[in-house]
Amino acid sequence: MLKIDVSNENKRARAAIASGVAFLALVFCVRSIARTQDTFAPNGTIHYSVQPLIGPNELEVQVRFVGNSQGQSTFKLPSDSMGGHERWTYLSHFEGHGVRIMGSEKDKRILQYRPGAAVTIKYRVQSAYVESPTAEDLFAGAAILPHWLATLGEFIFIVPEHSESTPITFEWQPGPKHWNCLSNLDHPSADEPLTVASLLESSIIASPDLKVVDRSIFGGVLRMAAVGSWSVPIDHGADLVANIVSAQRAFWGDMTGPLTVTMVALGGSGQGSAGRGGYRGFVQYFSAATSPAQQIRVTAHEHIHTWIPGRLGEMPKGNDEAALYWFSEGFTEFYTQRTLLRSGIWSLNTFIDDLNDTLLAYAENPSNREPNNWTSARFWTDPAVQHIPYLRGNLFAYLLDNHLRQASGNAIGLDEVIFRMRDRWKIAPTDHRPGVLENLKASYHELLGSDDQLDALIESHITKGELIQLPTDMFGQCASVEPSVLPYEDVPQTVRSPAMDEQRRESCARTR
Repeated sequence: MLKIDVSNENKRARAAIASGVAFLALVFCVRSIARTQDTFAPNGTIHYSVQPLIGPNELEVQVRFVGNSQGQSTFKLPSDSMGGHERWTYLSHFEGHGVRIMGSEKDKRILQYRPGAAVTIKYRVQSAYVESPTAEDLFAGAAILPHWLATLGEFIFIVPEHSESTPITFEWQPGPKHWNCLSNLDHPSADEPLTVASLLESSIIASPDLKVVDRSIFGGVLRMAAVGSWSVPIDHGADLVANIVSAQRAFWGDMTGPLTVTMVALGGSGQGSAGRGGYRGFVQYFSAATSPAQQIRVTAHEHIHTWIPGRLGEMPKGNDEAALYWFSEGFTEFYTQRTLLRSGIWSLNTFIDDLNDTLLAYAENPSNREPNNWTSARFWTDPAVQHIPYLRGNLFAYLLDNHLRQASGNAIGLDEVIFRMRDRWKIAPTDHRPGVLENLKASYHELLGSDDQLDALIESHITKGELIQLPTDMFGQCASVEPSVLPYEDVPQTVRSPAMDEQRRESCARTR
């Protein structure tokens, strides 16, 4: 998921270890990548390829598959998400071989063919921008410009209905001379093959100036590159990302393999940053005014999305998804703060400053007492409301962590519940994996038995939107939480750390 910050006053971005020696890993667009045998595809596998066409500032997408026994399939076109609308309007010039393409709905195409026939479809994708995207207009569609392109998979690919687990392959077709390309689909993980879901979560960038750098990370290799309206210091950025990724992989202890990070340098004069998690990697968006502290936070947030929510439970589909952003984004915020602190990337003082920023933003937000159904319905249309799931869910995670510690005599905290959710999700059949909320409640009760406080906390602070007040002693001797002056909810709580020696400070950082 993402977090957008376009405020010059905001101190940090919200969305969103040892390094190896850098070396170039340029992938020329004329080379095939992540390509399997392509004589006849195994029944059920769909082959996708992309070709940049820079003269008209377009992409050509080719889709190949073996038809089913019914002789008909329905494919969905890119549609509405993340505030972008009617992305199918950027698709045109549909051509088919061995297939008849029909469509009475704007965002769907019905494909008719002989049962078992080899089907090929080609179409073009136009740029949604005439110049570099800005933070205020970030997700309209693909950016295909004369000297670079950047897009998310969900902006350009047509996919069969109800097909997220369908296997796919991906390759680049020959593009403009000297152009280099990068996607997180290029080198799929052996233990996580490409599927339609991976395709929609992909990030694709290309440019004649593209420089790809590699870094060693915990359990694998990081590949990173950048495009956009200004020159990104990619070597320094890769060092930063490698440190964060390695620390978070070490915290979770269950992730190895390659990771791909793409960066898009935004246009415009304002300050803004955002991110979007995806298959084995993520994409970052930064304005030229983005500070190093903001880059750290966006990077950490987006990489936590490797686990939250996708490896903990299934999210609702469509517009209902926003109802659980308090978990998918708020708990991601919590673990962004926790892992940066425990890894030593953040000092205890930096952690406290960041948490105080959260408390201040929560107190000042005019929608901080609105119920969850009200805020989720307005998430993509009201910038102030958009912050609520991040803020509310973040503070709710602290509240829940404190309750778990108190109820278990410090034997159980939120980490144990989250790890239990991950383990339950792993062993569940792929077609019967639990929903996020279902898995949270089940994991909680497996660890705490009949304790029913989770339901009560969710009902009060999430469903009804009642104001969250952190307990004053929840950080023990490491910090105190000063209460706000009720009933004035716009006066925030404040976290303060007492004077302490370095040994005690390090102990606090490891245990919070």
